[in-house]
Amino acid sequence: PKTAESSYLAMGIGDELAELVEAVEAAQNDSDVLSEAGDVFWYLLRYASKVLEINLTDLEESVLAQVSPCEEGFSSEAILNLGSILGYEKKKIRDYDTWSDEKKADKKHKALSDVYQLCFEVANILFTHGFGVDACLNRNVAKLSGRKEAGNIRGDGNKR
Repeated sequence: PKTAESSYLAMGIGDELAELVEAVEAAQNDSDVLSEAGDVFWYLLRYASKVLEINLTDLEESVLAQVSPCEEGFSSEAILNLGSILGYEKKKIRDYDTWSDEKKADKKHKALSDVYQLCFEVANILFTHGFGVDACLNRNVAKLSGRKEAGNIRGDGNKR
């Protein structure tokens, strides 16, 4: 349902980040890293656009401008960013009606900051595996377009 979209997208970020971590740790197939990073970006960008109402062009330009080599793997900061997004969604369900406009804006701003940080993290992972963000996003669009054409956009895993 539309009313659950923000929670669904936040949970999708967490689920796909876990799959990306598994792909990075397996270190057997960079194609898996590229694919999983694309899935993470899909959820992050959809969340930023639909929930936080951010212009995706601004987000992409900011992320691409700040990508630089980093150590492979995820930092504990990424876990904190994810936890913060999930906490925002949990508290929205429980307390949103009691928040002042200022508090709503502050919480939204913090969630946006967390989305940016996770985008940087994923972009850096791509960079360490020899991929760019554009290649990742283009591959994911092609994958999803193919699934849509085949009528199997829903489901689980790559074998749909």
